[in-house]
Amino acid sequence: MGKNMLVREEKREREEKRRERREEKREKRREKRREEKRREEKRKRREEKRREEEREEKRREEKREERLSSSWSSQACELYALYQALELLKDKVETLFTDSKYAFAIVHTFGKIWKERGLINIRGKRLIH
Repeated sequence: MGKNMLVREEKREREEKRRERREEKREKRREKRREEKRREEKRKRREEKRREEEREEKRREEKREERLSSSWSSQACELYALYQALELLKDKVETLFTDSKYAFAIVHTFGKIWKERGLINIRGKRLIH
């Protein structure tokens, strides 16, 4: 009987070790699936972010065409276009590019002077454009 008891005990121990190994393998597979799922979610977030950035880029590069009054000077039209761009970019930090020396000068030179004067011209009248 003693020998049979030892054989049974060894058999139980082997079975227990097999169960433990199977459980470890299952746990590894579960962990692998969780990791794959995390990677996939991360990839999806990156892809969605990339798409959103592309949409934002297209929106920023949006071109508008608008018919203005024929009485407007070309400088007034340039300033109006600049104003429209600034309205689109409200509450955002962006870079605007222009080939208009006039619009550039207004923003970087005259604009500062006029702001200091309270948007009043040299004659003491309110600015028109």
